[in-house]
Amino acid sequence: MIPGSRRAIAVLVVLLFAGVTCANMSTEEAAKVFQEANVAFSAANKAEGADAEQLYEKAMLGYRRLAEEGGRQNAKLYANLGNTYIMMGDVGRAVLWYKRAAQLEPGNAEIARNLAYARSKRLDKVEPPAEKKVLQTLFFWHYDFSSQTRLMIACMAMGVLCLVLTCAVWLGRRAYFTAGAVITAIILVAMAGSLLVQEISKRMEGVIVANEVVARQGDGANYPEAFKEPLHAGTEFVVVERRSGWVRIELADGSNGWVPADDAELF
Repeated sequence: MIPGSRRAIAVLVVLLFAGVTCANMSTEEAAKVFQEANVAFSAANKAEGADAEQLYEKAMLGYRRLAEEGGRQNAKLYANLGNTYIMMGDVGRAVLWYKRAAQLEPGNAEIARNLAYARSKRLDKVEPPAEKKVLQTLFFWHYDFSSQTRLMIACMAMGVLCLVLTCAVWLGRRAYFTAGAVITAIILVAMAGSLLVQEISKRMEGVIVANEVVARQGDGANYPEAFKEPLHAGTEFVVVERRSGWVRIELADGSNGWVPADDAELF
């Protein structure tokens, strides 16, 4: 246990390195909120029943206060919220905050594992169509590699390509120079093209956070149901259209429908 001022300083250092700076509260207040949320979460893991529920609620409110009043986004804070929500049994918001954390740190293996675990707890099992699975296999780098990884590979390929071409100019054309240039050019085009396609086709995403919601064929409760079964917390989608109080969503299998905006969170 770190005594007195040393403990406060340690918490402040954690906040600074974690990037949790709050525009609407002082650094000292942010440190206090962060510390109290961490203590509540740790205590909740050791408690049972109603006591555990109250402590998780306290931790969640502290983390959300930092996230919502913060002047800067932070993956570790978002992951803490995901951890808290999954312990509270709120699969929808757990997926939401893990996804937000993964967007900030796409290469973080721990966040990816936690997100996969939260997804495994969903009731809805929406599978992409067969042709999309084929595309995901053929163009695996587009679906499996993060934007940062593809950008890094593209930059490396560009550097190698320039080096190979320079060597070819100075030393003359050789078969291995030609092969190296072709291979690196293909890699460069693949990565750059993937990033371009992603940017062009980028759409807002979201997660169902209500325990259960009936999707409709139109933006109103009087429209017929869009699916045979309701959607449940944690189901992810892309946003097709938004109207007052309603969101038209598209699921992984290509089906779509309208859900009340209050039953979903967008990011």
